[in-house]
Amino acid sequence: MPNKITAIAAIAASRPTPSNNDCQESKQAIPVMIINDTADPINPYNGGKVTLFGFGNRGTVLSSIETAKYFTQLCS
Repeated sequence: MPNKITAIAAIAASRPTPSNNDCQESKQAIPVMIINDTADPINPYNGGKVTLFGFGNRGTVLSSIETAKYFTQLCS
């Protein structure tokens, strides 16, 4: 919804992998701030399966670096 949202801050979250993404991509750039920690027990910094302290499966995400690259590439 880049026509309604002018910026986002993703805290302890990474972009879902394509198989775990329910959103339709707009391919439009907006400012994004990503705050992730290498020791996060829920959202894996290097990507992979998201769990709630080892329980359940919330799907898979890209790494923090891949997430940042995705949003950076929208600007070019």
